[in-house]
Amino acid sequence: LLMGHWTTVKRVFPHASVEFVWISSRHQMAFNDYVLNQAVVNPVWDLVHEYLPAAITGSRPPYRLAAREALPLAQRLLGVPEGDRPYPLLRTVRGVGGLGIRNVVMIQVEGLGTTMLEHDEPQGPVMPYVRSLIAEGVYFPRVYQSFFSTDGAVFATSTGLHWTNAFSGGSPRLTESVLGAYFASLPRLTDGHHRRSYAFSGFRHRTADFVSFARNLGYRATGFEALAGRLGPRAAAEAGPLGVHDGPLLREAAATVTGTADGFVLYVMTATSHSPWAVPDGAPMPLGNGPVGTFRYVDDSIRAFVERLRAQRADFDQTLIVVTGDHTSIPFGTQRIERLRVPLVLAGPPMTRARGRWPARSEAEVSQVDILPTIATLLDGTRPYAGMGRSMLEPRDPDGAGIITSDRTDTFYFKDGFALRYDLQSGDADLFAVHGDELRAIDVSAQHPEVSRRLTREFLALYETTDRLMRENRVFPRPR
Repeated sequence: LLMGHWTTVKRVFPHASVEFVWISSRHQMAFNDYVLNQAVVNPVWDLVHEYLPAAITGSRPPYRLAAREALPLAQRLLGVPEGDRPYPLLRTVRGVGGLGIRNVVMIQVEGLGTTMLEHDEPQGPVMPYVRSLIAEGVYFPRVYQSFFSTDGAVFATSTGLHWTNAFSGGSPRLTESVLGAYFASLPRLTDGHHRRSYAFSGFRHRTADFVSFARNLGYRATGFEALAGRLGPRAAAEAGPLGVHDGPLLREAAATVTGTADGFVLYVMTATSHSPWAVPDGAPMPLGNGPVGTFRYVDDSIRAFVERLRAQRADFDQTLIVVTGDHTSIPFGTQRIERLRVPLVLAGPPMTRARGRWPARSEAEVSQVDILPTIATLLDGTRPYAGMGRSMLEPRDPDGAGIITSDRTDTFYFKDGFALRYDLQSGDADLFAVHGDELRAIDVSAQHPEVSRRLTREFLALYETTDRLMRENRVFPRPR
C-alpha cells in the first residue's frame, strides 16, 4: 500500500547509503496479465509526475473540435458506422483466407527508412537479405512513420492508433498512464487460436517502459535486464551502451520460439542501428563501421534468425515474416518526405504462395497504424479490431482518412496531393503541395482555402478522437 520504498543508492563497504524513492508503476508491472498489472499502478506517482505538470504547464494541446463533431467525422473517414457507442471504432476484420498462417514474426528495425533498405553501395545492397525477402513477398515502400521516436512508432505499430501523448502532456514515452488503457494488439487479435505471444527489445534505455507496455498488450515480454541475465557471462561482449546487440537479441528470440511446438506471435524491436551506428566488436564489416555497415550487420542478424526458424520449426512454411522500421534515421537525399517513410515487407512461405493475389510492390501511401489490421486480414477467420488503421491489402476510399505523420519539428496530414502542417499548440496550419516524392515548402493555403479547412477538420477529428478514446479507455473491449 506504500507509494515509495527504501532503496540502496550507493554501497561502500561496510556502509550503504539508502534513500526513500517513489515507486514508479512501470517498474512493478511484472505480470503477463493486464488486470494484475493495473493493480500495481501508483496513482500518487501519476498525479505528481504526469497529470499535475501537464495541467500546470498547459503542455497538452486543447481540443478544437467538439466530441459530437469529431467522432462522426472520424468514423466516416474510417468507414466505420457512425454512433457514440461504448467502443466507437470497434468493427470486424475478415481474413482473406487460405494462407494458412500459424505464426507471425514482426521485426521492427531501429532507424530503418525506405531509402536505407533500397540503398546500394559499390559493394552491393546495404541489406541484401531483407531485399531478398521482398522478392518473395509483398513490399510497401511508402509507409509513413506515425511518430519520430521509437516509443511512438512502437505504439502506433502495435495498437493501430496514432500516438497523441494522450496522458503525458507532451513526453514522447510509453508512460505508465498510457499503459492503463486497453488496446487491440496482435496477441488479442490472435487470442484463442493456440498461439503464444512474445516480445523482445534489446534497448538498455527505458527498458521498463517497453516491458510494461508489451505485457499490457498481452505479450510475454523480455527486456534488457532479462536478456542480460539469459546471456550470463556473454553479456559483457554481447551488449554495449545501447543494449543487447541485434545478433544475440534475435538469437535469444529464436531460442524461445523454437523451444515450443505451439503456434506463436513474436515481436522484436532491435537497437544496434541507433546512433552512433557502430558494428559490434568481432562482427564482419564488409561495408565498414558506420551507418551502412551497421545496417548490414542488422541484415546479417535477421538472416541468421530466419534461417534458424526455417531449420528448427516444422511449421516454418506457415510463418509470416514482417520487417519494418520504427522511424527514419540516415537520409541519402534532400527531400523531406524521405525522412518520413519507412518500409514494410510481408514475406515468408505463405506470402510466397500467394504472390499472385497482390502486386509484389505497392505504391500505396499508407501509415504505421495500418500494419496491425493488415496482418489481421492475412490471418484466417474473423476477429474484432478497433483502431485508426485500415488494411493495406483492401481498396481505399479516396474520400477516406489521410495519413498523420511527424518528424522532429512538425506534424503533417497527407491527403489528395497536399500536406497540411498543423501546430497542435497554436492551431496554426500551412498547406503544401505534394508532387510524387517532393513536398514543396511553399504555403498554398491562400490558393486552396477550402482544402486547408477540410484537411484541418479531418486531421483534428482523427487526432482528437484517438486522444479522447484513449483517455476514456473506450478503444477496445476487455473480455469479461
